[in-house]
Amino acid sequence: MYATKGDLVNLLFSYGTLQQDDVQRSTFGRLLLGRADALVGYAQTWLKIEDAQVVATSGKTHHPIVRRTGHANDRVSGTVFEISDAELAHADAYEVADYRRVRADLASGQQAWVYIDARSHNPLLDPRQESTTMNPNDLNSTSPWNLAERAHGMNPSAIREILKVTERPGILNFAGGLPSPETFPVDAMRAACDAVLGGPAARPSLQYASSEGLPELRQWVANEMAKQGAQVSPDQVLITTGSQQGLDLIAKVLLDKDSPLLVESPTYLGALQAFMPMQPKVVSIASDSGGLSLPVLREQLSKAEQSGQRPRFIYLLPNFQNPTGRTMDEQRRNDVIAVCREFGLPIVEDNPYGELWFDAPPPAPLLSRWPEGVLYLGSFSKILAPGLRLGYVIAPPALYPKLLQAKQAADLHTPGFNQRVVAEVIKDGFLDTHVPTIRARYHAQRDAMLAALARELGPTGAEWTQPVGGMFVWVRLPEGVNAQALLPKAVDAGMAFVPGAPFYADHADPRTLRLSFVTSTPEQIDRGIAALAQVIRQATGG
Repeated sequence: MYATKGDLVNLLFSYGTLQQDDVQRSTFGRLLLGRADALVGYAQTWLKIEDAQVVATSGKTHHPIVRRTGHANDRVSGTVFEISDAELAHADAYEVADYRRVRADLASGQQAWVYIDARSHNPLLDPRQESTTMNPNDLNSTSPWNLAERAHGMNPSAIREILKVTERPGILNFAGGLPSPETFPVDAMRAACDAVLGGPAARPSLQYASSEGLPELRQWVANEMAKQGAQVSPDQVLITTGSQQGLDLIAKVLLDKDSPLLVESPTYLGALQAFMPMQPKVVSIASDSGGLSLPVLREQLSKAEQSGQRPRFIYLLPNFQNPTGRTMDEQRRNDVIAVCREFGLPIVEDNPYGELWFDAPPPAPLLSRWPEGVLYLGSFSKILAPGLRLGYVIAPPALYPKLLQAKQAADLHTPGFNQRVVAEVIKDGFLDTHVPTIRARYHAQRDAMLAALARELGPTGAEWTQPVGGMFVWVRLPEGVNAQALLPKAVDAGMAFVPGAPFYADHADPRTLRLSFVTSTPEQIDRGIAALAQVIRQATGG
């Protein structure tokens, strides 16, 4: 099976188990010489291997697998090897039927063979078997459809792909960003539905409604913001179909192709997904434990000013950020506002977790400090129920009409029945007693998570955040441990997390991961973190 130098006529890129010495010896009869490279335009997820022989060879029940996204910012790291035709045939025999071999572009500029997800093959999106370099008109010759260029910026959610792997019974799942279903006020919702359908609003609740949203709900939002020091008119409130729609509307109204856009690093993956179809140039701003790095922000804005490429806005989550759980303190908020005012940089402030504080509420929102320069997003998902798909945007009067027009074009209006039900639930101060029960529950779960991390991960050299609210803890693994590579081992050990890489617009830290603590009991947290510590020790030889 040994190959001579003259036989090595193929480049094979591996991001998975073909990089392992034992797999190479078993498959090729030798160790391959390779060099680091990256696959461009792909996203990685995981495949459960059912072939016992392959599992025995690799020692893993889950192998990485990639799907094409077509977006240049998506990269999968790995190694490129030179192999012979015979060795390529052996590689084909090793890979299970869920993989297919194609030629693909590498970051180095070379093309190489790579095994991608055969299950996702779609002639509309990927018509050529031997090359995956596409443009929007590269469609199957029998198809009448032509994709828009921006369609290639629409990527699958890495988190939702990972969640498919965690559906195995018995897995302790810390991967999802879901609120605890135990907090959903089922009885209050049932009573509100009966009240809406049993009263004079029954038929109006089932009719088309205004695009702006239910007046009572918009007034409630304005009143709540006043309690936080932000004076807004109900006329500035646009009710959206979840705050995710708010991000989509903002992207449509404010971003053009190649528009500079600033985000924290790391940042909310759903925001990146909403922004990327507009094809902006996303620039990450480094952050520390207190949030955005002001020196880096100032440096970036100075460069932008000199080049005449002023960013359209900066996207921030000041409270209990997803994914890190960190919160900006009072001084950092004032400093961020001062820098943004100085350079004329608008802010999109996303606050889905702000009510989930544990010991003390967070500082006043950025909106209260610069009303004309901040777009604010809020949500009912974390304080009532995400299935209602109810959020809101608070916009400066000059910007509101365009957001409203984008909303009208998108879905006419947010479901009127849902709005009326929520208005009925909250009208008499229900949230004043309901939300504290959520805080108490999440506080106890946070405490259990931090205690388990200190006990189990402390000796490994891992580091983690200490959130004072919200739903997430951000972990940085010991030197040399890759979170994405660790995930299938963790799943085999009975727990799951989200690797941190998808939360970065660029320059991802492969050692990071996110843990959600709100859907697990303290006992489940103890067992899950112990399992995580076990696979970390195995990875480090500790």
